[in-house]
Amino acid sequence: MRAIIPPHLEPKIPEQSSETGIKFKFILFLLFGSIHFIDFAVCKERVSINQVDKITPQESAILELTNEERTKAGLQPLKANPRLMQAARDYSFQMAQAGKLTHSLHGKSFADRIKKSGYAYRRAGENVARSKDCFPHVMGLWMKSHGHRNNILNPEFEEMGIGIYATQHGDRYFTQLFGGQR
Repeated sequence: MRAIIPPHLEPKIPEQSSETGIKFKFILFLLFGSIHFIDFAVCKERVSINQVDKITPQESAILELTNEERTKAGLQPLKANPRLMQAARDYSFQMAQAGKLTHSLHGKSFADRIKKSGYAYRRAGENVARSKDCFPHVMGLWMKSHGHRNNILNPEFEEMGIGIYATQHGDRYFTQLFGGQR
């Protein structure tokens, strides 16, 4: 069952000037020893949790930042998995609906959610975050946290799912689901 975003919960995204058509790109974050070019239009894009077969620019950026960290550690990059993507998207939406940042909602753990998605795993993990800031900030926080960093750099993980949901108040809920298939 796919979550449906009620219209009153859809985030309000400022329209970009059609006259200039310019997206402002900044060299903003000097993170992890490399410079990241952040397109603020990407940070403000609406994310549809029902695009199973398509990865959004925000999700792609988190996957790229995650894989940069793995590459620095001599690990193989992770691949996006459609089942994990949908489970992560649904969970970010559920956390936003509940207004809670937690690994367990409605008595269900991340392992329960992954199993429900149909993803058969031998090893799994989850990172969650809530922030008004964009994804590079959240990635930096995860890398400074022992448990989150361990998930990102776990050599047993081969695939991941990413979910981002922004509320109308500007809170963003982020979910990373990691898996190694059986």
